[in-house]
Amino acid sequence: MTDLPVRVVGAGPLLPALRATFSNPGSDPAELIVSVGQAAPSPAATPVLAVRAERGRVAVGPMVTAGVPGCDRCADSRRRRAADDPRVLDLLREPAPAAASWLTALAADAVAAVVLDEATRQLVPGTGPPRTRGAMLFVELADLTVERSAFIPDPACPVCAPPPVPAAAPELTGQPKRSPTAYRLRPAAAELDRLRASYVTGPAGLIRLSAPVAAGGMVTTEAIAAIGESDSISGFGHHRDAVASAAAAIFEAMERFGGMAAGRPTGAIRAGYREVADRAVPPELFGLYPADRYTELDFPYQPFTEQLELGWVPGYSFGEQRTVLIPESLAYYRLRRGPLLALTASSGCAVGANVTEAILHALVEVAERDAFLLAWHTRLTVPRIRLDARADPAAAAAIEALQARTGYRVELFDITVDTGVPSIWAVARTDQPGHPSVVCTAAAHLDPGAAVVKAAGELAMLIPLVTADYETRRWRIPLMVERPAYVRRMADHGLLFADPDIARRLDHLGADGAEVELAKVGGLPLIRHADLRDDLLEVIDRFAAAGLDVIVVDQTTAEHRAADLACVRVLAPGTLPMTFGHDNRRLHGLPRLLSVPALLGRRMSPLSAAEIDHHPHPMP
Repeated sequence: MTDLPVRVVGAGPLLPALRATFSNPGSDPAELIVSVGQAAPSPAATPVLAVRAERGRVAVGPMVTAGVPGCDRCADSRRRRAADDPRVLDLLREPAPAAASWLTALAADAVAAVVLDEATRQLVPGTGPPRTRGAMLFVELADLTVERSAFIPDPACPVCAPPPVPAAAPELTGQPKRSPTAYRLRPAAAELDRLRASYVTGPAGLIRLSAPVAAGGMVTTEAIAAIGESDSISGFGHHRDAVASAAAAIFEAMERFGGMAAGRPTGAIRAGYREVADRAVPPELFGLYPADRYTELDFPYQPFTEQLELGWVPGYSFGEQRTVLIPESLAYYRLRRGPLLALTASSGCAVGANVTEAILHALVEVAERDAFLLAWHTRLTVPRIRLDARADPAAAAAIEALQARTGYRVELFDITVDTGVPSIWAVARTDQPGHPSVVCTAAAHLDPGAAVVKAAGELAMLIPLVTADYETRRWRIPLMVERPAYVRRMADHGLLFADPDIARRLDHLGADGAEVELAKVGGLPLIRHADLRDDLLEVIDRFAAAGLDVIVVDQTTAEHRAADLACVRVLAPGTLPMTFGHDNRRLHGLPRLLSVPALLGRRMSPLSAAEIDHHPHPMP
């Protein structure tokens, strides 16, 4: 028994063992309250530690302290989101004779020892901090092992929510790089321990990691992030080693966590365009739909008018050097409130070690998707990329491994456009019976070799996925050929091009026999500054030279800040936005679709609207 100033309150089979541990008879003064069998109350002057028996285990914590984010409500919210079914958590907490039988005297004493250790860490100088600060401890009654599960305070919690972050210009501080060709400030593989400690933390954690799977010379890992009760999103990592793959998967999951819906107070307002026209970007500049689409039965999007009340969120325009307003449904791509102007995908969302890094990688993805769609819809004849194993060892090795392990031959094409970001189209082909004829992807990077490695990783994941789809759903291909509107899912785009006849739609690539060395992809000097900020500013300048603004929406949440990450969405009004589902394509009102081929010297004059190819694109 200890004489620590602890008061034990509550009820249940654990109460006797805990009261026997602490000599305080229950009267004041108490510097810690142990609440048995019930949730801890909202933070008060005296810290509270909840102890609750569940089926097969006992949950201890969190330590609820006034002024310290991370209360019992936050923990409960995280556990419900992380559970495959939140009803499981309720079942765990239901009193049951079978559960009570596990609470032997030995088990109760073990739980009391854990609680005593937490009380000591909280109250005795030099012994802390308590392990339940921002975390829970689970005592497994089968073997009396103890698991710690840290959690991130819920930014939606009425007690722990941080104050709103006002909109401001991104702080592009100087960021010296590890080398001129390193465009991440910290290697992904070196980040894994820190990412795990922040996110992969057990029953109350934000992310679950799948077991790595090796395919096509690459290791693929899935990271599943909880975004709501019974709702989650996945990120994937594709690398030649499991550590880098897992880190990349977590990064992608956190990118999607920020991009799907506003996870923090954003300063969003609701207004018609007329009311905010002096600071709002006209929605038509992002590419919407022609008027006749809105008359179609069950078309899910509303036509834009200046009177239509929209949600608007702030973004920073580098072109105008001021804060502007963006339609909320174009800044986030999984809103459940309307009106919705168009389908929005994840393109242009990225995380980074800071806002400079996040903006750079988001902007590179905008360039990649724009280049790919321009090459597709205008049927550009683009040069084939020639790899040299001596000059491009990493890129060549990635492609050789992919070909050896899949039986596909890979062709690479330079699709870089006026934005000046090296962009490639990778096409994997095979004549193997029963296999998809073509699987393709696009990749962009300031280092063309890194773009090839990235494309190889994507193909390593896509080839088995498209193959499985082809084996079970090839009956849909004739329907999609006859009526492109049947291309509805992301996977349908890849499935359609699994057919050899449809794969011939790619024959315009490299049709003129032109070739380019990997180092000369894009035809411009490579961006290789010593400082990451200078890399970003040069890319922004290249967009500006193409007549394109760069707008940044800060999507960083409390969850990102827990691992010192920044999350942004970048939009460049006028670029072609990636969409999936053929009827969702957004080409209307984008003049560069007609003008860029001539600007690149691929035509003598701009295209006419009739010359645009409206077949479904092939990227799954």
